[in-house]
Amino acid sequence: MADFERAAPIHFEFAPPAPELASALLIYWEVSATVADPVIDQMHPDWANIRFKLSGDWEYGASRAKLKHVEDFATITGPTSVGQWARVQEGSGFNITLLPAGWLRLTDADASAFTNRIRPLADLLGDQSLALSRDIAAATTFAQRVAVANAFFATLWAKTPPHPREPAIAAIDAALLDPACATVEDLMHRTGLPQHSLMRLTKRAYGLSSKLLLRRERFLRMLRTMEIRSFQEWPDFLDPQYVDQSHMIRDFKYFLGLSPSQYFKLSRPMLESSLLAMQKLWNAGMDPLNSAPK
Repeated sequence: MADFERAAPIHFEFAPPAPELASALLIYWEVSATVADPVIDQMHPDWANIRFKLSGDWEYGASRAKLKHVEDFATITGPTSVGQWARVQEGSGFNITLLPAGWLRLTDADASAFTNRIRPLADLLGDQSLALSRDIAAATTFAQRVAVANAFFATLWAKTPPHPREPAIAAIDAALLDPACATVEDLMHRTGLPQHSLMRLTKRAYGLSSKLLLRRERFLRMLRTMEIRSFQEWPDFLDPQYVDQSHMIRDFKYFLGLSPSQYFKLSRPMLESSLLAMQKLWNAGMDPLNSAPK
C-alpha cells in the first residue's frame, strides 16, 4: 500500500456537507494531479456534479477519443447515464455532487436537459453562481472551499421552500438501494405515483427515465461491489435482478462501452486513488458517503 501511495498520480480529498444539506448534496471532493504527464480515466455514471477548475488543463467526454477542453471556471456536469472520460494535466478541481432532491428544490431546471452534458454553472444557478465562483476562487485550501460551499448552499436551502415531490424523491432513493425494486411498476407502488407523474419526476430530478434509472442503479450496485472484489467471484455478488452473466455483460457494454474483462484491464489512476482516500476515511471511522464498503 505504501508503494502505491508514493506512485499515485492523483490525490483526492473528501468531506461531507453540513448536516442540514444531507438531502441536497452527497459530498465535496477535490482532485489534483501530482505528476506532469496527462492522466486519463473513466468515471462511472453519476449524479450531477458542480465543478470548479482550480488549475491545469481538463478535458471531459463520453468517448476517450473525443474529449472536449473545459474552458469555464465553474461548470455543471449533468446526471450521466454512461461512463464519462476525464483527462487532466497538472491540474486540480473542487467538486460538489448534487443529489436529486437538491436539484429538485434548488433549481428550476429539468435535469434531463443537462444529462451527459457539461454546461456553464450559470446555466443552472444563474447570477447566484457568480458569488459562489468568486468565493471558491478566493479560497486557498480545501477546508476553506468546503466552508464556502456549505455557507452558500445552507443559505439557499433555508430560503427555498420544500418541493411537494420531496417525499416521492426520498421513496425513489430508498427503492434504488433495494434489489427487490426491479420494475417501474414497483417504483410506482413505492412512490404512490402514476406512471406519467413518475416519469416526469425522474426526468426532472434524476435526468433519466424511470426505467433507465432503475437499470443504471442496478448496474452501479454491482459495479461498486466488483471494484473491491475479484471479477472471478461474480456469481457470489451478482445483483439478483440479473438473469445471468451475459445479462450483466450487456449492461457493462451499455453503460461503460466495455466488457468486464476490458474494463478491469484498464489503468485506473483516478478510481484507484479515490478508493484509497475513501478507505482511509472508513478506517478512521468516518463515512462521508454514508455507505461503507461491503
